[in-house]
Formats: sequence, structure tokens, C-alpha cells
Amino acid sequence: MSILINNALINGVQRDVWIVGDRIREIAPRLIGIQAEFVIDADGRPAIPGLHDHHLHLYAMAAAASSIKVGPPEVTNERGFYEALRSVSKEDGTTWIRAIGYHESVAGKLDRHLLDRAVSDRPVRVQHRSGTLWIFNSMGFKELKLNELGDPGVERDGAGVPTGRLFHLDKMLRSRLPKWDISLGPTSSFLASRGVTGVTDATVGTTSSDAASLVKHMESGDLLQRLHLMLPATEILPDSPLISRGPQKIIIHDQTLPSIDELSDEVAHSHHLGVPVAIHCVTAVQLIIAIEALRQVGTHHGDRIEHASIVPAELIEALKKLRVTVVTNPTFISERGDEYLLDVRPDDLNDLYRCASLLRAGVPIAGSTDAPFASADPWHAIRAAISRRTVSGRMIGNDEAIDATTALNLFMGKADAPSIPRRIDIPGQIADICILEEGLEEIAVRDIQVTATIVAGQIVYPVCS
Repeated sequence: MSILINNALINGVQRDVWIVGDRIREIAPRLIGIQAEFVIDADGRPAIPGLHDHHLHLYAMAAAASSIKVGPPEVTNERGFYEALRSVSKEDGTTWIRAIGYHESVAGKLDRHLLDRAVSDRPVRVQHRSGTLWIFNSMGFKELKLNELGDPGVERDGAGVPTGRLFHLDKMLRSRLPKWDISLGPTSSFLASRGVTGVTDATVGTTSSDAASLVKHMESGDLLQRLHLMLPATEILPDSPLISRGPQKIIIHDQTLPSIDELSDEVAHSHHLGVPVAIHCVTAVQLIIAIEALRQVGTHHGDRIEHASIVPAELIEALKKLRVTVVTNPTFISERGDEYLLDVRPDDLNDLYRCASLLRAGVPIAGSTDAPFASADPWHAIRAAISRRTVSGRMIGNDEAIDATTALNLFMGKADAPSIPRRIDIPGQIADICILEEGLEEIAVRDIQVTATIVAGQIVYPVCS
């Protein structure tokens, strides 16, 4: 395929762009006599490298689209919670009720007894908004025979009876729950409409079989974006130009904290196989252990810290010395900020999802949405990084705010080098491009609309017949 883009504003200068195959063949103030299958008149609109979301969960996003929302902002109180669960019709063709986004501010600490009050004649599972906890009603527990599990992730009361709360057991649940035929098409199409040309899927426990399934989604056109896949170092990546290997994801749980030596061994094994690591850190304790383990074994190109939700000021210098990339989630400041103001100690508020202080210190950073645990729209994250404002308009960590160009660059990085922005202003570059409806000066105040999205020289938005 060949595409000619006329009159695009690139880095503030008007340019024509000729795309042949998956590459930019030529770029000039004006290209005359070019024959192309598709011609796009940008009419002076900005053209930028397509956005890359450096941490999300594709299947969970697709599943969330057909799940009940039982947390803020959709549901904010106990009555609303029970009404949402009871509203699901038995004639909807499903057996299980799957609900997501729960937070304790809605109806307190949820267990199977409280869920039974809402629904007792169908199996129910509710995901906490953190993504680390599932709560089942009694019928759900019985159907999956979870009472037989001796895993420490199954919470029990003082008498040893399961409470219905399961921590960090997603892999086990996938093996026991009924198979759910999920299309990635609507999720991928939404991302394309927002200018996203590549994603890093950060789902823990992904296997070679899972990777092969994702490639099939890409080959069928169900998944339009490039895919960088977090995969355990021992798993084999399918041989396909559509997918690249990402780091091995390592999750640290506060309930079962590893020793520094244990984590060091896991990191060293991945490095020995030539695979970087992405260490999931949402608490200060987790971050301290991750830093010490990386100090002990040394870093590998591509090592990352995921989330870095809380970064005490005294740890910034250590991150700088390690030169690991911090992949942060600014949207949480916007969407969950008002709850942080209630739940987080005042002394820790400035440590939440740092941006500016990390950049000033020379720590490489990149951005992600962590969808579906926050909005999948990267422009929401970009605007949150600029404003640091909550839904109610209050600011959190205003010293961590960054300018619009820097915020946009959080989503411009290469898949394997997230802090290094990609370019489309020179020939030979991969043709991953989005054309915006309005100027970049609007980023800070409202959602940016996308006119066209091109992935590897193919127009994926709008859909071309």
C-alpha cells in the first residue's frame, strides 16, 4: 500500500509525507507527481508519531466492556451496588455475573456473605479496582470448588472458612472458569480512534499459547496495533513481524514479600536468558526491594519499574543510578485522586505517580493507562500529567506537573525503549502516524480528536472500505 499525506504540520512545519509499505519513503515541503493508492489532505493539521500505551491489559479490557461496573464513578454507595448486581437478567445468555471496579468506599469490605445478599442464585465474581483481588459469592465458590484450595491467596476467617476473597490468583482462575470467547475488535478499534498505534500488554503469566492467540487476532484484523508482549523469559515468542518480546513481568505482593536475594535470583535468571524485567511496584516497600535487587544483580537494557505508585523522595537518586525506566500512570491522579486525598497519608501525597521530579533527576519515564483499571484513553492520561487535578478539581503533587510536550512524549516512546520518542520527520522511519483534528495547544484543556491513524503503512482509522 502507498499513502500520500498532504499539508501535515510536523514539528511546527508544513510537510507532505509519502508512505510506501510500512515505511516513510519521502518527506518534503511539497511532493509533486506522487502516485498513491490513498491520499490524505491533513489541511494543516498536526501529524505526530502514533501513540504507544506502555502498559495495559488487552483481554481484561475486552472483558471489562461486557462487565458490570460496581465502583466509582458509576456506583458510589451500597444501594447502588446491590441494584447494579441485581439488574442483570437471567435471560442474558450468561451464567456468571462478572463485575469490576469495586472500591471499599461503595459498601465497605466485601465478602461472600455480602455478595449473597445481592445474588444467591447465580455465581458472582467481583473484581476490586486494584486488579489484585476477586470476591466470589457462595455459589461461585462452590461451582469452582475453591474451598479445596490451600493457596495462601484464598483468604479464610478465624475458623478457617473461606471468606470469598482471592488475592493474586488470576492464573488459577483462568484455568477453572468457563472459557469466554472475547473479541478484541471493539477494544482495538477504540484505541485506533484515539491515535494508538502500539501497545505493551502487561498481563502477568502470559504463555506462548496466549501469544500465539494474540498473533491470530492481529492476522485476522481483530487487533490493529503493534504488540509488545510481556512474556516470561522461558516462554517462546511466535515468529511474527507483528509482535515483539517485552520484559518479563515480576509482581511483588505485600502479603508474601520476597527477600532481596529471592527477587535478585529471579531477575538474574531473566537477565541470563537475555530478557529484561518489569517489576510491579505499587508501595514504597515493594520499590525498595526492587531497587535493592537490581543493585545486587545489575540492570539489563530494557529493565523497568511498573507504576511506581509511591516514590519517596529519598529513592529518586537510587532510580537515577540504576537507569531503569519508570512506567507511570497519570490517569490515577485524575480518576482516583479524590479518594487518595482521603485514604493516603498527607505526607505521602506528593510521592504519588511522580513525573517532574523524576525527569529533573534524570530518571527515564514513560506513560501508560493501565487499562482497564483506568480509562483506556491516553489523552486523559496526558491531560492528567499536565494538570494533576482530581475529578473535583483539587491538585495532588502540583510540583510533579509537566508541560504538554513532555506529557505527550510519555506516549511517544519506542516499545523497547519507552523513554525515547519516535520520529516521523525523516525518511526510513516506520509509518506509525496519527493526524490530529486540532492543535497540540489544546491538550491541556480538552480531549484531542484524531482524524486518522496509520499503523505500519495501513490506515486503521477511520475504517476504509
